[in-house]
Amino acid sequence: MHTESIGRLIQSVSFNHELVTNGLSADTLEAIEKVSEARSFRDGDILYAQGSVPRGVYRLKSGLVKISTSTPGGHRQVVYMYKPGDWLGYRQNFTSELYPIEGMAIGNVETTFIPMEEFIRLVKSRQDFSYNLLLTLSQEFSAWVNRTVYLAKFPVRVRLAIGLLFLDVQFRESGNEPATILFSRTDLADMIGATIETTVRALGEFKENGWVTASGRTIRVKDRNALFDSIGAL
Repeated sequence: MHTESIGRLIQSVSFNHELVTNGLSADTLEAIEKVSEARSFRDGDILYAQGSVPRGVYRLKSGLVKISTSTPGGHRQVVYMYKPGDWLGYRQNFTSELYPIEGMAIGNVETTFIPMEEFIRLVKSRQDFSYNLLLTLSQEFSAWVNRTVYLAKFPVRVRLAIGLLFLDVQFRESGNEPATILFSRTDLADMIGATIETTVRALGEFKENGWVTASGRTIRVKDRNALFDSIGAL
């Protein structure tokens, strides 16, 4: 069994947003709750659009949110999949830069929303909160570097195996148990930086090997250990 090794691999490319609230004082938690408002989204709804002005920060309570970006030439990249507990869109609130990405609800999504003015006020007035956000940003940077290296260094089959193990965890932690990955082949290809044809071919090999089942937008990982073994030594 490779449970611990798989966990370390996924942690290396995942955001640890538990850091945001870890060890916060009761007063700070109460202050965050006081300025938070509930917002709900349906499957396919846009939380924020690429190129839009930041208005505040979302904390994901249930469901999943897919983050993607597109170039003027039509090239698209699925950048990340947020799970419950994650904080979305907070980096741009520090600089007031336009969002370089789009956030789309996957399934029914429940969030809490903190308006930008209240978020900045909390950062300035609550030292424990601002310190935790600094830790979170530092950890995110490491995850971004690892994801970039994997995309640049490894062949498509390895990138697909890592991507499926990552998605398996994200969908599982969203309350989907056993994990059913609802992801189009286009999204899968855009996430691992490959063509649809190459992605479908590699996925077909995994399916023939009995490591996954795949039908339409539905993918289930049947043998996580075999997928991990196919990655080899990173």
